[in-house]
Amino acid sequence: SGYGKGRKLEGVLPGRRALCRCSGDKCKLLELVQSDEHFKQMEEDAYEVVTNYVRAEELIQVKEEYSREDGRIDMCQALKELLADERMEGREEGREEERIKNILTMISILKGFGIQDSKITEQISERLGITLDETYKYLDKYYEV
Repeated sequence: SGYGKGRKLEGVLPGRRALCRCSGDKCKLLELVQSDEHFKQMEEDAYEVVTNYVRAEELIQVKEEYSREDGRIDMCQALKELLADERMEGREEGREEERIKNILTMISILKGFGIQDSKITEQISERLGITLDETYKYLDKYYEV
C-alpha cells in the first residue's frame, strides 16, 4: 500500500494517548472510534496495531468481516457488533443465573413444606416451563442434598 513503518500509522499515532485510555475497555474504544472518521476506514496494518495496542484480540478475529473492497477496515462497525454480541451473551448468562436461583429457591421452600422430591421436580418443571430431564440436569449440577 506504499506505507512504510513510519507512515502506516500516521493517522492513528497522534491519538495514542486516547488509545492508551481505551486499553482493555471496548466501550471507551467504541466512543473514540465513533468520534473519529479515521477508524471507519483504517488500513489493515493500522487496524491490527490498534487492536493489539488496546488489547482487543477479538477484533483481530473478526477483521475479515469488516474489510471493505478498498482493503480498509471499518473498526467502528466491528466494535459496535462485538459489543452488541457481548451484551447479548451477558443477558443470556443473567437469565441462566436467574433460572438457577429460582430453582434453588423453589427447592428450599418446597422441602421446607415437606414435599417429596418427585413432586418438587414436577413443580420446578411446570413453573419454569422446562422438561423433567432439564430439571434433573439442573438439580444434578446445582443442588446439593
